[in-house]
Amino acid sequence: MISIYSILALIPAEILAAYGSIFMKKGSLDFSLDPRKIKKSMPAAFGMFLFGLSMLLYIFALRFSDLSVIYPLSTITYIFVSLLSVKYLKEKMTGMKWLGIMLIIAGCFLVVR
Repeated sequence: MISIYSILALIPAEILAAYGSIFMKKGSLDFSLDPRKIKKSMPAAFGMFLFGLSMLLYIFALRFSDLSVIYPLSTITYIFVSLLSVKYLKEKMTGMKWLGIMLIIAGCFLVVR
C-alpha cells in the first residue's frame, strides 16, 4: 500500500526530475566547468538543481512507503520526459514510444495494487 504522503511527494518529484532532464539536455551542448563559459552552462546547472530537489522529495516519499512500491512508480518520470521532449525539444513520438508509455502506466497500476 502506498501512503498519500508518498504520492504527494512523488508526483512533484517526478515532474521536477523530468524538467531537470529537459534543462540538462538543453544545456548539454554548452556545458563547461570553465569559469569564462559558466553563463552558457546555466541551463544544465539549473537542471541539476531541479534534479536535486526531486531527490529530496523522493527521499521524503520513501519515508512513508516501501521502496518496492516507490521505485517502480518513479518510472512515471519517463512519461513526463517523453511529453516534455515533444514540447520543448521538438522530439517526435512514435507508436512504439506510446506503447511504452502505456506499458509503464499498466505496470504502475500493477505495483500499487
